[in-house]
Amino acid sequence: MHADVKSPLATPLRLVPPPQARYSSETSGTYVAHEESGRPPEAPVAERPSPSIGRRIASFWLKALFFTSERATWIPLSMTGLVRRGVLMFAPNVRHATMANAARILGPDSTEGHRTALARGVVESFFRFCIDVGRSAHMTPEQLLGEIASVEGREHYDRARASGKGLIIATAHMGSFEVGLSGLAMQGQQLHVIFQRDEQGLFERQRSSLRERLNINESPIDNGWTMWISLRDALLRGEAVVMQADRVMPGQRGQKVPFLHGHLEMPPGPAKLARLSGAWIVPIFSIRRPDGRINLFIEPPITPADDVEEPAASAPTIGTRRVDPLLRKLSLVIQKYVRAYPEQWLMFHPAFCEDQPATSNPTRLPEKDKPRA
Repeated sequence: MHADVKSPLATPLRLVPPPQARYSSETSGTYVAHEESGRPPEAPVAERPSPSIGRRIASFWLKALFFTSERATWIPLSMTGLVRRGVLMFAPNVRHATMANAARILGPDSTEGHRTALARGVVESFFRFCIDVGRSAHMTPEQLLGEIASVEGREHYDRARASGKGLIIATAHMGSFEVGLSGLAMQGQQLHVIFQRDEQGLFERQRSSLRERLNINESPIDNGWTMWISLRDALLRGEAVVMQADRVMPGQRGQKVPFLHGHLEMPPGPAKLARLSGAWIVPIFSIRRPDGRINLFIEPPITPADDVEEPAASAPTIGTRRVDPLLRKLSLVIQKYVRAYPEQWLMFHPAFCEDQPATSNPTRLPEKDKPRA
């Protein structure tokens, strides 16, 4: 894709250089005092278990994938069919998680064959997502914009911008959302992306480099409450915050909502920020086309005015807890896209509450050596 290839965003959207990002500082380390001794507090040293042979092999192949995606994209692309079938054969954790998710998405009447086909499709979509991040390492913002084939629902985005409030752009782990950010970054509104740092150093550098070229401010989730305060202030200034609303981070507490043939625990961030700042929530999804380019779908905004309690008889509840009205509306939009493009929902852990292990933090399984999408 060359810079002179026109995107559908080029004409209907007014492209202006994005403002310079203000990069947030890293979280400083915390220290634990020793009560019994008079010694000054020392930084705790985390002991990490030695990785298994399987994890070492997986880590090696992931590093090779990111390396070749950046320098010789044709190599991983030629392996797509092999990866699609091989991962489920040799990675039992991935097979278990994707098959469990497929059962909840397709429903109890789905066959083993249907679930297997969906699980393989998820593996392929994630593989292509990784390739997208790698090959984007040397692309200009204009070239990235050319990867967006179409935009539907632009009027919803314009209406939200015209409200004079900041925007909370809620998306999901679907398609090629990192490339989709390029279209949003070229609208002259400062973007802040909430994310979790990844253990795969090369992947993290590629992703951060892409966002830096787009002048997107990264806000690591592990920066804690100071991050939320700065994001609230950014919204009050009329800026935009981007977050993936279909998965809670490790250590986070979410709210369980009905989702397809089960329940999903959603992060409360979008609803809390909307109430704190008055910003509108705009659901946007970046869906990959068969030719590899991206279709952006913009849904009608969810506003703080929608934060009304439903009559007790009709309001959805989980146990004795009332489902948050804003999260419920957002979950219905995410469901719509997961149902329509299930193979592009990049979940490699049991996403549904019913399939998660009974632990002190049942939201997530420990993630192995895959990058966080």
